Amino acid sequence: MFEKADEFLSAQRIRRRLSNHSIRCYGSALTRMAKWMAQHGEHELSEANIEAYLREMMDNKCSRSTFATATVVLNRWIKFYKLPLRMPGLTMPRPRRQTDYISPEEIGIILANIPRKTAQGITDYAIIDLAYATGMRRNEICKLQYCDVNWEQQYIFVRYGKRGRQRFVPFVGVLRKSLRAYLKKVRPTKLSTHCSNFFFVSPKGDRPLNDNDMQALNARINNEYSPFKKHITLHRLRHACATHLSENGADIRLIGLILGHSSPDVTSEYIDYSEEYLAKVFKKGHPRA
Repeated sequence: MFEKADEFLSAQRIRRRLSNHSIRCYGSALTRMAKWMAQHGEHELSEANIEAYLREMMDNKCSRSTFATATVVLNRWIKFYKLPLRMPGLTMPRPRRQTDYISPEEIGIILANIPRKTAQGITDYAIIDLAYATGMRRNEICKLQYCDVNWEQQYIFVRYGKRGRQRFVPFVGVLRKSLRAYLKKVRPTKLSTHCSNFFFVSPKGDRPLNDNDMQALNARINNEYSPFKKHITLHRLRHACATHLSENGADIRLIGLILGHSSPDVTSEYIDYSEEYLAKVFKKGHPRA
């Protein structure tokens, strides 16, 4: 059924400017669907087997991101090959999450626990500070160019955003200090030609940082810097950026512009209010509170 997967993935990469990571996720989604169809003796896509597959995913309590990827990929497969099929209107409800909210105080504690006398600590501090202060994706941080940081007007030009979307992100004086410290104390003075303009580079200056470096940083956050039981990653700091902006009165549309989202609906998924904040809003806004 999915023998033309390579053709489909190549077209999606070009048309939608998808990253290598997104293409791998698309490929995995197609592989899972093909395996399911083989197990159930299905040879052609139909509205019935698509719905059965998605319902089984929901029954097995797969992650929302895995379910969403499956629906997006199947929908685009149908449109790409102009199949006379309609996607079932199934959505996976967002579960109530108890440990996603990260307070500004918790982020302050994490930053305070980073040893800033070592090259690794100074680098980690700068990246964590950048992720929280600007909401930049970790892939955007890896691809950040030195020339994209405007020190005078205090904004960062994100030229390698998701699906090729570019944007400008403001940054405050505190972040300016941590970025300057990294450049002054850590960034190698002698860099190889192909990475000389990258802001964050390997200790030897022979390559820009990559996804493996960011995964290692996520591990250090949870194993060394964070005393909290909740799992904290650079992407969760991106959520925290959106949440704290919203809690302090920022319009959700403006938050979406900062994060590089295509719609407010996407931005709303990033906001995780604390129980205290929800109680405060309810008490202030409800006439019978």
